[in-house]
Amino acid sequence: RQRLGAVRRGSAKESGPMSDCTLNGSEVLHGEVKEPYSGACVAEVRIDADTKPTGAASLVLLSATYQMTVIADPEDSALTLSGEDAGFFTARLVGGAGGLQKAVQPQEWAQGAVVSQVLTYILQAGGESQAADIEPQLLGSALSQWSLTAGTVGGALAALVEYLAVSRPGLIWRIRRDGLVWIGVPVPAQVAPPDYIVTAPGPEAGQALWDLNDATVQVDQIVDGLTIRQVVYSWDASKLRALVTFAPGPVNALWQLFAQWQRRI
Repeated sequence: RQRLGAVRRGSAKESGPMSDCTLNGSEVLHGEVKEPYSGACVAEVRIDADTKPTGAASLVLLSATYQMTVIADPEDSALTLSGEDAGFFTARLVGGAGGLQKAVQPQEWAQGAVVSQVLTYILQAGGESQAADIEPQLLGSALSQWSLTAGTVGGALAALVEYLAVSRPGLIWRIRRDGLVWIGVPVPAQVAPPDYIVTAPGPEAGQALWDLNDATVQVDQIVDGLTIRQVVYSWDASKLRALVTFAPGPVNALWQLFAQWQRRI
């Protein structure tokens, strides 16, 4: 099997089959995976496998690995969003253990609690796992009281983070590529630009479609002066593309950069 040849910004695209993607070891024929700014990554894939995918799933896309779960009915794990199509299997996946839609039982901490207690209770209800790099100061923050009504794990998690964000602007939650739940304030970091060409700039929407040869582009990276807010990878047997959404910034700078890209298309 061959990989896509290196494609540098502004260079002519080299051809080659895009075959280095698997789900639990079975070849993925084509698919899409979305990495949002907040929330869980999600994916849809079509695979060449012997059996219908269910449960925990490791999605490997070139150098990137996503720990995910085939989406299932919260009350019946046998009812999954996967099936057969023309001799191949399709599946929808979500990052982590797939427990965001599971029920969380009402609970009250009338005498108060710390954030880690409430977070642990919520995540355990969904079988989700907490990231180890959440700031200890955040986890140790005191809540004078806290109560959970009947609802879902995802709803309870979102409500907790929304409350904490009042005193911590920018606080979000994510299920990352490693399948772990993280809460915190993202800190964008400058990275070396990947090899890519721009196939469809969209300055009005703050987006661009890139042709790539690896899945190294991630949210919170600063590439060519722009901060990445969301990435949606899509691929088939011949190519890998990413629809990249950028964080709001100086409008003139954004248009100037898109103009430079336009001259290189």
